[in-house]
Amino acid sequence: MPDRGSDPRLIHDPEERAARYRESSPAFAAWAAGYGVIRHQALTQVRVWELAKDLIRRGAVGDGDEVFHRLAAADRLASAAMWLTVHMTYARNVRLDGRSLEAGDFKPAPEGHTGGALNVAIAYVGYLAANALSGVTRAWLVGQGHTVAAIDAANVLVGNTTAAHAERYAVDDAGLTRLVRDFYSYAVRSDGTPDSPLGSHVNVHTAGGIMEGGYLGFAELQYVHMPLPGERLVAFLSDGAFEEQRGGDWAPRWWRAEDSGLVVPIMIANGRRIDQRTTIAQSGGVEWLRDHLRLNGFEPVDLDGRDPAAYAWAILHLEERLAGWARAVRDGSRTYPVPLGYGIAEVPKGFGFPGAGTNAAHNLPLGANPAFDASARRQFNEGARALWIPPAALREAVAALATHERQGRPFERDHPLARRRPPAPRLPEPPWQEPGGPASPMEGLDTYFVAIVEANPG
Repeated sequence: MPDRGSDPRLIHDPEERAARYRESSPAFAAWAAGYGVIRHQALTQVRVWELAKDLIRRGAVGDGDEVFHRLAAADRLASAAMWLTVHMTYARNVRLDGRSLEAGDFKPAPEGHTGGALNVAIAYVGYLAANALSGVTRAWLVGQGHTVAAIDAANVLVGNTTAAHAERYAVDDAGLTRLVRDFYSYAVRSDGTPDSPLGSHVNVHTAGGIMEGGYLGFAELQYVHMPLPGERLVAFLSDGAFEEQRGGDWAPRWWRAEDSGLVVPIMIANGRRIDQRTTIAQSGGVEWLRDHLRLNGFEPVDLDGRDPAAYAWAILHLEERLAGWARAVRDGSRTYPVPLGYGIAEVPKGFGFPGAGTNAAHNLPLGANPAFDASARRQFNEGARALWIPPAALREAVAALATHERQGRPFERDHPLARRRPPAPRLPEPPWQEPGGPASPMEGLDTYFVAIVEANPG
């Protein structure tokens, strides 16, 4: 009988296995300790250990310490992105030294979808970490376009910006103060165009942004068709879209390796608007959702939505599973449709900041304005202090994830879908009808759509 003490893989309890791994690797133990509000569940620790071994075997990294150092950097970057996100909602001034803000440092009328943005900050940094670990820049898509503050905050901190952001927002007190003042600014120039390149949703200045994300359900319908073979896409999906717009359930029936690259859908399951009773909540919660997904051809995988490493693991794991199904189709042992991996990231809305998990977390989690309310001001400062990272440590974290040049890959702002430049389509003459005769407008649109496709087979 094998000695359980000699090989942690023979231990079934994640807590015990994770403890053995921490004992065997100081770098792993340092990452496993977490940072600030970010903690790593035992199951995530075990998954990361196995991921490191797989990355070494594939030659993506030199050793496990490289993996653990980058994930430790992701913890710090996620914390910093959350810190900046709450400033974008509430603050007029930013102080990188972490000093408490006074009444005059806050906006008189704060705005922001803060709770969802805090959740997306962790998810997006997990995506950045997956790219750095694997040496591949994936495309990204977010169905929750109103959480754009998280993405803009992370992009500014790592220097992954469009020209409009790069020339306006430096990572110093003045640059970040301008960032938070621009957020939800309604100032316009003399020609009537917005003065700020920031928006309430993903816009043309969001680095790598390809979908505004304001209409629920569009991301769910489109993501499976978007990457070409050889490309990869991570789609962060909304439980609100799941409730309101059906159709994305058919994604496993649509995906073909001959037509599309690898796709990883991940639902950020944070309860939508917490004051509403929704289908998932009324039908049995996440357990019901898992069964629903399986019935529709998905392979659901649970992950900790409070942990960037859990997202990084899920992205790489689900890609590998889908690639395996594609190989099975090629060698004839499987036919389409194949199971499509689907991450379920459970997380309290607004995790990491006061008000998390409450109705207020949807927009303004403090419940009162720190500019005028001393209690809210104290809550903000205490919450921000738990997320703050010293500037030197932030620079080190950014450098650890800045692997683009040595890995020979583009920045995330230049992912394949963001740089797609298809030729202008040939537009045939529409099937005009004589005025006054019986005709169906929708039939005319359908006929013309088919004609456009036939005229543009590429």
